[in-house]
Amino acid sequence: MNLPYPGGPKVDTLAKCGRPNIELPKSHLEGMNFSFSGIKTAVLNLNHNKKDIKKEDLCASFEQAVTDMLIENTKKALQETKLKKVALAGRCFCKLIYKGKVFRTRKSFRYRYIFSRT
Repeated sequence: MNLPYPGGPKVDTLAKCGRPNIELPKSHLEGMNFSFSGIKTAVLNLNHNKKDIKKEDLCASFEQAVTDMLIENTKKALQETKLKKVALAGRCFCKLIYKGKVFRTRKSFRYRYIFSRT
């Protein structure tokens, strides 16, 4: 996508101006494992093969798909382990969009989330 390294901050900036309107694959591996390789390949292929695609929408769709995968696996981990608390840390977990979704999710699942200040 011709983004600087590391690409995360630029993806963030572009995503804020886009809409998550592009369907991207999500990995569904056994247990609580997941992989981002399929979604990253899909983003690269769409960027190279569809010249009319908006980078902003592609970045917003990528962030949405990754966020959904993180939430799914977090919920699955809490359900399988029967724990009532989870600590979330790192750039992906601490994004405001993710925090907003986690807060909506925790009301229905009654889990306690602890966020790092990164």
